Amino acid sequence: MDGVVALAAGADHTLALAWDGTVWAWGANDRGQLGLGDSTDRLTQQQVAGLSGIVAVAAGGGHSLALDGEGTVWVWGRNDRGQLGLGDTVDRLLPEPLPLPDALVGITAGGHHSLAQSAEGALWAWGGNDRGQLGQEDDADRWSPTPVAGVPPVAAAAAGGEHTLILTADGWVWSWGANGNGQLGLGDTLDRFAPVPLP
Repeated sequence: MDGVVALAAGADHTLALAWDGTVWAWGANDRGQLGLGDSTDRLTQQQVAGLSGIVAVAAGGGHSLALDGEGTVWVWGRNDRGQLGLGDTVDRLLPEPLPLPDALVGITAGGHHSLAQSAEGALWAWGGNDRGQLGQEDDADRWSPTPVAGVPPVAAAAAGGEHTLILTADGWVWSWGANGNGQLGLGDTLDRFAPVPLP
């Protein structure tokens, strides 16, 4: 495959972003995570229809996100925990735009949750939250994007299976969510339900 500028690897599927802003997908597709309008796995790359001008892609456990040059997030695939942010738990076989009040500049996808950040450094989170990975001080799933309070302006975010990390604009790392193996870097194995700065 020629002209690829970015890649994203989910649990069992892969997304590639080409130089011309098109998105290509392959791998498992049982929940529509390839965005091809069906649930048939693909062994070779297929273009995701309906997407153009894309500047970033993210792949989660069984869902996918793409960010276009206008700051709109497109979502598709598995949605049983609200990880698509569309206000319900219905899977999507084709990309749909996600309504958000801010133009966005970054996206990331975890096992069952998703995050996006604005140019001003605001962070939005949605999806599964059983281990506090949304940073909302509780364990309730969110089916729509919800602001993450209490963090400084965000420069970048990363999501694991059930935990989240951010890099702030001033160079600090914060983490929250599942911590059974010390993945939050806080010196213990206690889950965190709100963002905590690394020492």
